[in-house]
Amino acid sequence: MKNHYKYLAVLIAVLTTTACQKETDDSGTIYCAPIESVVAFQLLDESSNKDLFSIDAAKYKPQDLKLYPFNYTNKSDTIVLKRLKHENNHIFVFANQNIGQSRFLLQVADLPMDTLSYHVIKEPSACDLRKFVTASFNGQPVTPENDLLILKK
Repeated sequence: MKNHYKYLAVLIAVLTTTACQKETDDSGTIYCAPIESVVAFQLLDESSNKDLFSIDAAKYKPQDLKLYPFNYTNKSDTIVLKRLKHENNHIFVFANQNIGQSRFLLQVADLPMDTLSYHVIKEPSACDLRKFVTASFNGQPVTPENDLLILKK
C-alpha cells in the first residue's frame, strides 16, 4: 500500500507541476497560468475498510459515482472524474481551479448524497502551488495521506 501512495504522490506532483505554465517577458517578469487543485480520493466501505469499487469484490461500478458542485442545479452539472486503477483499488481524481474552501456533492448509485469539503492554500513560489489544509467528508475530518483523501462511506 505504501507504493500505492508514492505512485499517487508522484502523479499529483507531475499534474501540479505541468499545470504551471511559466513564461517570462523581456523585463524578466514571470507569468504563470492558473494552477488547478488536483484532488484525489478513494472511497472505502466504512465497516470493512475495502474499496467500494474494488475489482475483486465491487459493490458499485465506477460509473455509479457522480461528483457535483455543491450548489448544482441539475444532473448535467457533473464534474469529470479521472479514474486510476492500482492493484485492486480505484482512485478518483478531479481538478478544481477555485482557491480556498471548495464543497462538492458526491453520489454513489442511488445512495444519499455525501458532502466533500476541502480547503487549500497557495504556497509561495515562482508559480504558486496549492496544498491541502483541511478536508472533511460528511462533516468528519479527513487527513490527506500523501495528498490522497481516504473517504469512508
